[in-house]
Amino acid sequence: MKKFVKILVLSSLALVFLGFFAGGGYLLSNYLKYTDIPLNTEILSSTHLDIPIYDKDGKTIEEDNSFSKKNIKLREVPPYVYQSFISIEDKDFYKHKGINTKRILLATLHNIKNKSFSQGASTISQQLIKNTHLSSEKTIKRKIKEIILTRKMEQIMSKEDILETYLNVIYFGNNCYGISSAAEYYFSKPCGKLTLAESATLAGIIKSPSKYSPINHPETSKKRRDLVLSEMFRDKKISEIEYQKAKASPLEVKISSIRTNKLNSYSECVIDEAKSILHIPAKQIAIGEYKIYTYQDQEEQNRLASSLSKVDFKTCDYAGLVMDNKTHGISAFLGNSIYKILETKRQPGSCIKPILVYAPALNEDIITPETLILDEKIKIGEYAPENVNKTFVGYTSVRNAIAKSINIPAIKTLSYVGISKARRYAENLGIKFDKKDDTCARRNDIWD
Repeated sequence: MKKFVKILVLSSLALVFLGFFAGGGYLLSNYLKYTDIPLNTEILSSTHLDIPIYDKDGKTIEEDNSFSKKNIKLREVPPYVYQSFISIEDKDFYKHKGINTKRILLATLHNIKNKSFSQGASTISQQLIKNTHLSSEKTIKRKIKEIILTRKMEQIMSKEDILETYLNVIYFGNNCYGISSAAEYYFSKPCGKLTLAESATLAGIIKSPSKYSPINHPETSKKRRDLVLSEMFRDKKISEIEYQKAKASPLEVKISSIRTNKLNSYSECVIDEAKSILHIPAKQIAIGEYKIYTYQDQEEQNRLASSLSKVDFKTCDYAGLVMDNKTHGISAFLGNSIYKILETKRQPGSCIKPILVYAPALNEDIITPETLILDEKIKIGEYAPENVNKTFVGYTSVRNAIAKSINIPAIKTLSYVGISKARRYAENLGIKFDKKDDTCARRNDIWD
């Protein structure tokens, strides 16, 4: 028995060493393979870039397609502005030569333990390379390229230049590239006038612009901001009085009215789509001199803009979209909001009735356009649906129910079809459902 255990232990150790050497050999071979990958110094020094976008007739879309902005110099901002990024992103920025080996080893052990790539241990230098040269894919090959390019950059650029460039290109969400753009968008002020709390907010955003957005997730953003402040205090970059005062201040944003329309313009939506297709940052699209051809119909775009301008939306967000049924391309789009409207989840409202209810019912021969359905007060468990006008019209045809978007006939028809079958019809059209979407309604206003 002892001999068997001994053999088992030795075999296990042999497998571990073989795995170690095999893994090391794989990493070394890939490292040597990419050592000649060039560092694009132009992409690091470019101060103004545009992405040419064309409509269906090949004419340039006359919108601001430039995501560049005024580049800041470190001397133009208070020290706490850039120190907030160092404290939360890369405490040893001035000590390492681009790669923090200790952090990489700790992150690797964490990722092995949790079987994920949740921790990357990227330094500010690595982040700069990733955001200007590489895609966001989480692969070993990309990481190797990142390390090689980072070391090359550290050999030709000073730490101050790297930090300055980083602040000018890093992404802050809402199409804001660089701290100058972010300061103008989120706080309507130049970055030289940012407060300590505002600087910490921006430093907190870059880890995950969607998760830590002060617009969409203010509570999460504030917690992240306070973490940045605590790290700055721990690093002795701010005094206790400054720390306590900034931490006690409310999270306040003042969205720039100048950027609001641009955020939901046709061009910005096109750039967002191009980034998702190409898997590269917008700056790389510009540096690569890509040209983007779209389905935009300028006449449709003008008509849409004219129609929306005649409506008094008061303080409401709004958007309009025109789709060509033949090409499935977007002929026109325009919106006004501090959010990216096309990325914002919202109730489909009555738009879902024809897709989820009436089309399946007609196709299954359950109803006809002239079928009469009683519009009356009903209750399904705890769910008591109502019509928008709080009244019931009695018997009404399917045609009239659709035309006037009456809720009760739609809910009754859904019960005739069956929720599972109705969902299958909608899913075949590309509509995705939450696993909990298995009842008539989770909210009384779902059909309103």
